[in-house]
Amino acid sequence: MNAFAPDSSIQPSDNGRAIRSQLGALCWRLRNGEPEVLLVTSRDTGRWVIPKGGRMVGKTDPQAAAEEAYEEAGIQGETLEAPVGHFRYA
Repeated sequence: MNAFAPDSSIQPSDNGRAIRSQLGALCWRLRNGEPEVLLVTSRDTGRWVIPKGGRMVGKTDPQAAAEEAYEEAGIQGETLEAPVGHFRYA
């Protein structure tokens, strides 16, 4: 997911602090006709998260999200060209 302009990975926030863009892979599958969403645990906190990371030079956002999903969870699949959503957090 991409919340910011595609030409820059760092944007100023409302309070002047830098905000780093990240993108993630919302990985899902149908099992017995029901959707399942893949969550992985963070190495730092052990919290459940979606695979995510920063933009990558030479890759589109969907390609970078797919690479993060593979690196963090060993998952491969089809990607969408358009983001399904975005959010900001402090």
